[in-house]
Amino acid sequence: MPRVIYLGLFALPQQTPITLSALQQAPKKAGALTLDTLSDSQLEIFSNWLKHESMPEALIIWPRPAAFIADCLAREEPIDGALVQWKEMAKRLLKLFRRHRSQLTLLGMAPAETLTLSDELPANITDVILQAEAAVKRLPEATPLYRLAAAQLVAEDAELQDELAFLSASSHASSTPHEQASEIVPKVLQGVNESHRAEQQLKQLTQERDSATEENKRLLTQLDSLQKALTTAEQKANERDSATEENKRLLTQLDSLQKALTTVEQKANERDSAQEENELLLKQLHIVQESLEAAYLERKSGTSEAETKRLKSLITWLRAHARRQSAAAYKGSDNQVLKEQVDLLEQTDLFDGDWYLAQYKDIAEANINPAEHYIKFGAIEGRNPSARFNTEFYLLTYSDVAASGHHPLMHYLRDGIKEQRKTQEAPA
Repeated sequence: MPRVIYLGLFALPQQTPITLSALQQAPKKAGALTLDTLSDSQLEIFSNWLKHESMPEALIIWPRPAAFIADCLAREEPIDGALVQWKEMAKRLLKLFRRHRSQLTLLGMAPAETLTLSDELPANITDVILQAEAAVKRLPEATPLYRLAAAQLVAEDAELQDELAFLSASSHASSTPHEQASEIVPKVLQGVNESHRAEQQLKQLTQERDSATEENKRLLTQLDSLQKALTTAEQKANERDSATEENKRLLTQLDSLQKALTTVEQKANERDSAQEENELLLKQLHIVQESLEAAYLERKSGTSEAETKRLKSLITWLRAHARRQSAAAYKGSDNQVLKEQVDLLEQTDLFDGDWYLAQYKDIAEANINPAEHYIKFGAIEGRNPSARFNTEFYLLTYSDVAASGHHPLMHYLRDGIKEQRKTQEAPA
């Protein structure tokens, strides 16, 4: 059985680097040997072994130049050095072959290439070659871009072509490249296109992340303003000479809200998702707004009975809305309830998006969907969806709607129309 020597084939697993002692001491059934390159000293080692052993045979598998150069490029080795290295290796291999022609079988191979064997080869040599072919085919290929560059470099080097012709003529089998340069180009272009698409996707994700960050900043700014308002309310409450039981209840509630806000801030820092933070902040925003309205009502002096009734009705609705409507409107990043409410608003002429943005300039500057803004914030802030529907009038006129916590326009579209309720005060 001939000794198999892999010459210049990188990343061949479980093989032994060649030395003179390895050739002399390795058992006959030992595995194949590898030699990264063929220097003058290594050539002499190999030649001496062939001379002194009793008729040894060796199958030397040399790398085809395009695969060798592509592998060197992948290793970031200098191009000129790779070309010179292969030509020198080819020259020394031909020199060795001319000395020991009867003992050597040469075979040029590359990953993923198929061999065409000569019918003149003995059966034992053919079996060894087929095993070697299977081992080389398992080697990883360089990327299409490196293979294309290597093919071009090989084609342009006349000296290398001459050495390749001599070496191929001295080999007992030939291999067929599995792809030409024209087949590599589409793969290179495909890789470029995939890289461009990945870059565009990354850009889109970055923009979405930046948009979510801006939304978080806006909500945090609102929360900070509300916290300052709560602090001011607490300071004024401390200045009172005598506090009623309602004031004590309010202060207790304010203290609980302050603790809740601290808890929210701690939990927000532990959140991995910006969407979960948005939901928590919106929920707390509604609760804080309810408390501010209650504080305003408690401290309002000289308020008429009608105005007091009006404020109480609005606060009743805000409390119910914060507990009921808010939880349904903001639950989950893919919120089907909110989507259905937005679709319903956009289909009715009682919501006029253009009118809403023209009426409220701050919303237009915030660049948010007007229908979504009215559902989340507009009704709470006392804004009207169009000139044909008055949010405050509807809540003050129908106390059952205020007590239920239903969104006023949503209630009208689902039930109020059938019940023939009014949307605004009749003109005088």
